[in-house]
Amino acid sequence: MKIAIFNFNDELSGEGSRIISSVLKEAGHDVIMVFMPFYGRQPIEFIDPKLLDRLAGRDLFMISLYSCYEGRAKEITKFLRENFKKPIVWGGVHPTAVPRQSLKYADLIIRGEAESAVVEFCDKYEKGLDWRSVSNIAYLDGDGNYVENPLAQLPFELDSIPFPDYDLGTHWVLDNEKVVPCDERLLEKYHTVYYHDFPAYFVMTTRGCPFVCTYCYQSQLVNTYPTREYQSRKLRYKSADRTVEEIQWAIARYPFMRGVGFSDDDFCARPLEEIQDFAVKYKEKIGLPFGCSAIPASLTEDKLQPLLEAGCKNIQIGIQSGSDRLNREVYRRYLPKKKVLEALDLLTRYRFEKGYDFRVSCDWIIDCPWETEEDVLESVNFSLEIPRWCQFNIFTLTYYPGTTLYDRALAEGIITEDENPYSQVFNVLNRVNHSYLTHVFLLKHRARRFAPNRLIKILTSKPARAVGERLPKFLLNRVWGDWLFPKLATIARADGITGSGAV
Repeated sequence: MKIAIFNFNDELSGEGSRIISSVLKEAGHDVIMVFMPFYGRQPIEFIDPKLLDRLAGRDLFMISLYSCYEGRAKEITKFLRENFKKPIVWGGVHPTAVPRQSLKYADLIIRGEAESAVVEFCDKYEKGLDWRSVSNIAYLDGDGNYVENPLAQLPFELDSIPFPDYDLGTHWVLDNEKVVPCDERLLEKYHTVYYHDFPAYFVMTTRGCPFVCTYCYQSQLVNTYPTREYQSRKLRYKSADRTVEEIQWAIARYPFMRGVGFSDDDFCARPLEEIQDFAVKYKEKIGLPFGCSAIPASLTEDKLQPLLEAGCKNIQIGIQSGSDRLNREVYRRYLPKKKVLEALDLLTRYRFEKGYDFRVSCDWIIDCPWETEEDVLESVNFSLEIPRWCQFNIFTLTYYPGTTLYDRALAEGIITEDENPYSQVFNVLNRVNHSYLTHVFLLKHRARRFAPNRLIKILTSKPARAVGERLPKFLLNRVWGDWLFPKLATIARADGITGSGAV
């Protein structure tokens, strides 16, 4: 069967849809991928009139999307429906979270981790067999009734999953308002530069996370899969051999990828023996700089040193808030500030006393409606304890459907079902009006390498707060905010921010 898969990731990594393409190709299907990085506000039919020719003859269209890309997915779906009489299937994080809502636009939804389900569905559909019992799918029957099939078991042996599809001969990309064949130049142009500021191969070596933070898609997975099934296979790993083999394959094919990024929620969650095994094999066979995320509680010295020896140059850790209360009671992050400081002390020692050259970025979430002014003040004060050499990533809290925090915000009337609070590019919500103390926190971020702590202390003193909290919103947001911290979207793109609060 001839299938077209659409992907909207700005960086052209899109591992999930690339893997789906690979498993379909292994099953004998003819698959092309259409990558559509951000194309502005023009309707798609005015961007490339020849897109019809590119897609002629396809039997099925698949669209993979995160919630922040729902608007693009709806537009492409409308475009395809108006020009072709073929089924349109949505899959990925967003339709998994809201399958009923997604069926307002798509003909079929494939939910969850669906490598096996998508192949079974396509095989049966191509042969004219009854596909309605296939696991993971949701659809409306002939009477308009919603049908949701049970989820298949989560894949446990990740080594058996094929490498992502990077066959450029079957790929197209939207470039300069034209959908054109993807080549190495365009792949290099759009591929992710996060962690290194140059193109890097991104790979996920685990599925799952030790934490189930209420704002994160991991809580969506817990809410989607039966608890016993998910908890029993919460953390699943690729072997070191398979991981190294994949990276070797990718960089041999595309040498412009001069670094590696691991997109695992917590790369250090794996056992020490696996870290050591990976580090030895990576250093021997690859040796490129790499970046990863780590929960501070997992970042022990016996794991850190082999990773640094192997070439780790960037480590991203999640702080989220300087308030233990907020982290514990709202975000369900049971990670006290003491653990964060211990991890940062360890990292500082290895950088300055032991001479390893690497960067650290700390993730923070602002604009939480359950955050009190005392919580914000704790974040400001705690930020003063973070070593100045560490970078900050700032995220405005975004409510992603299916997460525990989204359900709470909906129940408490903070958001409504009629609005899409996730529709901006990831976490960037320009409509947010920050509190005075949040502006002080942003000042600390923006000027943290040269703004003296004494200045921040003065600005957070009771007299300064009494004045600041009475300042007109226009003055805070337009004069102070736009002058000092101009448009979170600009800063987010410059800092390479790609999601709402990493681990």
